[in-house]
Amino acid sequence: MNAAAAVAAVHAPGLETELLMEQLGYFDGVARRMSLAGEEAGVRVYDSYAHHPAEATADLAAALTLLAGGQGRVIAVFQPAGQPRLDAFGAAYATALAGCHEVVLTGGTGRLRREALEVLSAGINRSGGTCRVVERDRAKAVAGAARAARPGDVVVLIAPGDLAEHTPVLTAALAGLARAVA
Repeated sequence: MNAAAAVAAVHAPGLETELLMEQLGYFDGVARRMSLAGEEAGVRVYDSYAHHPAEATADLAAALTLLAGGQGRVIAVFQPAGQPRLDAFGAAYATALAGCHEVVLTGGTGRLRREALEVLSAGINRSGGTCRVVERDRAKAVAGAARAARPGDVVVLIAPGDLAEHTPVLTAALAGLARAVA
């Protein structure tokens, strides 16, 4: 949508769009905006910096389009930015996260109360989603997502914080589960 807006902005006053179109071909995207972070055991892992419910909704909708032939599930691991943001947007986050198949909630910051994660979990479930895991420890949370995942699934790590640093833990857990099944 941003690229289309750029083309429209150049085209509207009658400016030449050829150079713009050429330059857009070199654009690789923005880091941490549904960036492929890894793949293991048939499960793709994406990193999302989404820190607003509208961004989380958009990223989860994009993740659903990544499912091969409609097969597989989208599992979100969500780490809120902090207590004030969760207080302000909790209901909207619940609705956004209900847009995927399964949610793992994690904290990892001293500023976030476990009770707030439990309230968010209940809100996700009331909104028609499924939150099965609430785990403050990020490494344990991504391991929980790995246990839930199966080939064809997409796991989206949604956090403005350091959750993406736990991608190696997630992919190692996926690899270990794949070896155990084989």
